[in-house]
Amino acid sequence: MFNKPIFYGWWIAGIALAINTLVSGPVYGGAGLWIDALELDFGWSRTQLAIAFSLGQLEGSFASPIVGYLIDKFGGRKVIVIGAFFTAAGFFILSETRPVSADTTNWFDPIIFYFAYVIVMLGVSLGSWMPTNVVINSWFDRRRSLALSIGAVGFSLGTFAIVPILAHLISPAVLGWKNTSLCLGVVFVLLSIPEYKFIKNNPEEIGEVPD
Repeated sequence: MFNKPIFYGWWIAGIALAINTLVSGPVYGGAGLWIDALELDFGWSRTQLAIAFSLGQLEGSFASPIVGYLIDKFGGRKVIVIGAFFTAAGFFILSETRPVSADTTNWFDPIIFYFAYVIVMLGVSLGSWMPTNVVINSWFDRRRSLALSIGAVGFSLGTFAIVPILAHLISPAVLGWKNTSLCLGVVFVLLSIPEYKFIKNNPEEIGEVPD
């Protein structure tokens, strides 16, 4: 009884929780931290910077059907890994944010930030809740709701656990926003390794059946 191995589907749910935690902290919960840092450094207004979030939401609306198609064609694992690379690329670009004109009041002056945020949001669409939910669905029948809930907890956990760390790191006295963004890029590149190694699209890949 006590030597019975843990059903691998629960490991899948745990991986989804970890992915959603790492994504939600710097991308959703920590969004205001990036705005504060860029506003302080470059003098951009919040209205200018908020354009990035509008573009990100617009991109998300268009991306969802494409993500669904890619999951059907390539499987959730590959899409999740691709998403990690896009998210990493977005944070690398974010670290290079700088004014593109002599007048910081131009709406397009933070365009590098806009582009970076759109790439990050594309990575999030590809690499978090949609494909992880598809993979979890493949592993569970009886306890599907519980497994999906475990994965979804990551979005709240990221705000609770990651945002305070992020706020500390972004401080100019610690790493600053540029170096923090670079570090996040590296984190998401490294995250792709366990994602590819441990995520299985369905139980049949390792000779198991749904719960």
